[in-house]
Amino acid sequence: MSLKTILITVLGAAAGVIIGLIVGANIGGNWFTSTSIGSLHGYEATSMLGAVLGGVVLGAGALWLTLRRG
Repeated sequence: MSLKTILITVLGAAAGVIIGLIVGANIGGNWFTSTSIGSLHGYEATSMLGAVLGGVVLGAGALWLTLRRG
């Protein structure tokens, strides 16, 4: 893997974490206020879940796109 591929994948994952954190906090704060994951409740729980999912999905997507393009 080239340095460009690694850099784009890391930046995509970082963007996914930030976007997932914001979207998860909005969803948890407005609709899923009684949600609990571990010791976290409401927007805290869904924002962490969104951050993890966003990082994985956008990181994998960025990796796939860079490897596909060459």
